[in-house]
Amino acid sequence: MGQFEREYREALDGLRFSEEGKERIMNNLMEQESGLSVKVKRLRPLRAALIAAALCLALAGTAFAAAAAARQTKTHYLNTEDDKREMLERELVKEGDSVAISGGYAGQEYKSYADKTEDWWNAYGSMPIIGEVMGAEEDGWTKMRMFQREDGSLQMRYLAERLSGFNSLWMSTPWDVAWLEERYTAVPNTQVACVTTETEGVEISLGGEFQGEDGAAFRISARKDIWPHSDTAYQMTSGYDYTELYQTKDGVEVAVMIAASPSGKSVFWAELAAGCNDFTMYGTQLETGEIHDILDSLSLSNLLEYQSE
Repeated sequence: MGQFEREYREALDGLRFSEEGKERIMNNLMEQESGLSVKVKRLRPLRAALIAAALCLALAGTAFAAAAAARQTKTHYLNTEDDKREMLERELVKEGDSVAISGGYAGQEYKSYADKTEDWWNAYGSMPIIGEVMGAEEDGWTKMRMFQREDGSLQMRYLAERLSGFNSLWMSTPWDVAWLEERYTAVPNTQVACVTTETEGVEISLGGEFQGEDGAAFRISARKDIWPHSDTAYQMTSGYDYTELYQTKDGVEVAVMIAASPSGKSVFWAELAAGCNDFTMYGTQLETGEIHDILDSLSLSNLLEYQSE
């Protein structure tokens, strides 16, 4: 067994693929090795990064200490410039550092991501492709393309017909999309995922676009980053017609913002951050109750990270 095959197989061991699935992926990649000999040789220093990726993926959903508290960023709405100024004076004195504030609604319309997927699939031409694998039915995803970054680390990009096809990539599923997939139509060419190895760990992102009735459309995405989010977030309410901090049935607080776009269609955002994880829902033409129903269905508490008390 060659060094590249051994290293990549160890990385696959950190994912929830079946033994048959791992063997098929490895065989497909090895078949491509003869035509990619120069690029494959450049992969040899990646053993540490691949093993780190496997370990981080394996631990992604692990619960740690028994006596632990859920960690979630607390969002505070700022209604006026006076509110913003008072907050900055208070926080900058306390923290002695910059404070991130999200602006209000700037009039943008909702746009589909479908026509952007091809460029994303090609990494916008920024990285060399070192392998591509077709997924089988048991994998969930349909294609995986592997790239090598300038620093030698790997990035794997995935396509699927259903968002649930990426469940194996996040070990402990970041959400439950069964209810969502039963009631809304997945937009073709928009169900994507990305896994990137870094020296400090692994970044994972999943996303998909859906359509409902009467022009309703939205995209949901989740991301596991390397560095944690701050404990506090600030959001300006200017331009929004409605804002709330919605408490889901499983106890997660989600910031929801709704506005009327210049075309007259509603646009909305629903966001949460928890430790290194975050979730975003962005769409148009959904009533507040429908947004709540979707948020309640997703089991977003799976995204919460826990820290010892």
